[in-house]
Amino acid sequence: MLRGDSVELLSKAMNEMEITAIGQLSPWRVKQMNKDTVCDLLHKALGYLEEFTGVVSTDYKMASNSVKHQMFETQETIIKLQSELLACKNEQLESLQTSVKSSVGESVKAEFQSYSSVLQANCPESQKPVSSEMIKKAVKTVVQEEDRNKSLMIFGLSEQDNEELSTVVSEVFSAIGEKPRIEASRVGKLKPGKAVRPVKVTAASATIVNQILAKSRNLRATEKFKTVFISPDRSPEQRAKQRELVRDMKRLVTEQPDKLHFIRNGAIKSTDKTNKTAE
Repeated sequence: MLRGDSVELLSKAMNEMEITAIGQLSPWRVKQMNKDTVCDLLHKALGYLEEFTGVVSTDYKMASNSVKHQMFETQETIIKLQSELLACKNEQLESLQTSVKSSVGESVKAEFQSYSSVLQANCPESQKPVSSEMIKKAVKTVVQEEDRNKSLMIFGLSEQDNEELSTVVSEVFSAIGEKPRIEASRVGKLKPGKAVRPVKVTAASATIVNQILAKSRNLRATEKFKTVFISPDRSPEQRAKQRELVRDMKRLVTEQPDKLHFIRNGAIKSTDKTNKTAE
């Protein structure tokens, strides 16, 4: 209806100006029209424009609301699909973990049975066969040894209240040119008046630990950490053997003061003090 009224108004205006096409419109032709006629046409044109603007605004709002609704529905669909995908991945992961555990368990069980059969076939009847507990203990020992290969001990590192131990240990390693990622903790309970507790440090690999141990003697050349000592993380048996070696070395120092005595590769070495290769 609005379109028809607008066309009628335009046709009337063109007739008043005696033109047949919009391209013929000019200021001169408008000036030739009666003022009352021009005012009437302008008034109606403004009314049509206002009405047209209202219609367009309403259509825009309706279209905008429709688009927003479709966006919300699309987002809900995406979220639902993501949830279903995550659920599917979790199911696949759980299934894979179950399969791996079952496979590993069966493999280990089969290996234990095979190993036990070999022992029973080759060992004398009077000899007690290896039990599963003995095998578990051996595996545990291997795992502990592997963990110790990735660890080392620091002695003589001053202890403070609320200390940032990892930061302090990193300073020690930085003094000898190493900056590994580590985890550090004090060993033993804090007792007033007792010696400073040692620090156990765990690195990412045994290679990093060996690099640090190889440079540890360089701490003696630093002012801040010259009394700090770094050693491997030894088992109780290894610590007992090390204490015995230290006692024997102290005895040799007293008996042979003209020589330089040191422990290397689990044995006491001695050399002339003038021989600097001992270091």
